[in-house]
Amino acid sequence: MMEGFFLFFVCLGYGFAHRISTGGTVILIVYACFVLDNLLFSVGMARVTYVNKLAEKAEDVTATLSLGVTLDHVISMSIPILGGATWVVWGFEYVFAGAAGLAVLSVFVASFVRVPRVRLRTPIVVTEEEGPGTCRTEEIGRTSA
Repeated sequence: MMEGFFLFFVCLGYGFAHRISTGGTVILIVYACFVLDNLLFSVGMARVTYVNKLAEKAEDVTATLSLGVTLDHVISMSIPILGGATWVVWGFEYVFAGAAGLAVLSVFVASFVRVPRVRLRTPIVVTEEEGPGTCRTEEIGRTSA
């Protein structure tokens, strides 16, 4: 969800930096947006971890990630046509405003995802018969949020 929140501001910064400020400050705003945009790109790696938390079975992870990559490719091949037409007709500001709108939509949709609570493994008391340095753990189990 935070990715969409930050992406909203990155898109607005790209599209409206020239209206926010003048002179050298504009380029600093665009530089900051560029750096944050590239940092957000690496968030994709965190999705794997997030999907692992959501999946009930290991087999679900591969299918979910594959569908995500497929949808990313479909969107990345179709949105440029709409963005290009918008740029030509109304200007680049509206392209970035539209992207900011998609980021808000992403945050809205992500707010409906519920992550099940997973209790961590808790240590079990080790008896002397098991020997020194021995540690057993027991998983408590999943509960719904």
